[in-house]
Amino acid sequence: MDDKELATFVRFATGFFLDGTRLWRRRRDGAHQLFAKPESRIAILKAVHDDLGHRGFYATRAALTDRFWWPQVRADVVWYVRTCHYCQIQQATKVLVPPTVAMPAPLFSKVYMDTMHMPASGGYHYIVQGRCSLTHWPEWRPLRTETGHTLGEFIRQELLCRWGALREIVSDNGTPFLAALKYLAETYGIRHIRISGYNSRANGLVERAHLDARQAMFKAANGDESKWSR
Repeated sequence: MDDKELATFVRFATGFFLDGTRLWRRRRDGAHQLFAKPESRIAILKAVHDDLGHRGFYATRAALTDRFWWPQVRADVVWYVRTCHYCQIQQATKVLVPPTVAMPAPLFSKVYMDTMHMPASGGYHYIVQGRCSLTHWPEWRPLRTETGHTLGEFIRQELLCRWGALREIVSDNGTPFLAALKYLAETYGIRHIRISGYNSRANGLVERAHLDARQAMFKAANGDESKWSR
């Protein structure tokens, strides 16, 4: 043993002391730990784990190392707790489910649509709105009539030609929407989601904007409802 190895051994040995025939491991707080002989370690593990309610690794290790110590005590506690028969029977298995990240739809891949009846103005009686589900960006157009053709032209010109292909359109069960979107579904493969009757909240993203748009147009027309289309 060279001087370096001797110094290491002496430094390690000073962490222990003998009290009669018992070897103790020193602790700064004065709560010294008794060195457990190999033949007594299983009995100690059984007493600390089995007799104290089959607690888990941390509680078992804390109770054991409060009084005893031996080399590799942590590994022995891990082994004993994991191989305990009663713990394996009673403990619920934790199923680790990998986290899922919701992927938002791209711009204008899903659109909420609705029409709003307006006072007659320059031959216009309706406003149709299509609102992006991701950005809430609206596209509007005044309509003279609310038919499958006029709605279909709005979707083709203002949505398809401007924003690209759509995946889904959400609307109510109005006859013009059903006619327009049936044609679009057959031609472009756009899925049509129809909300249930008398459930405007299902299309609330676009329904809520109606009041704001209506008030803004009437204010811009100085309160004259017949001039909102100008």
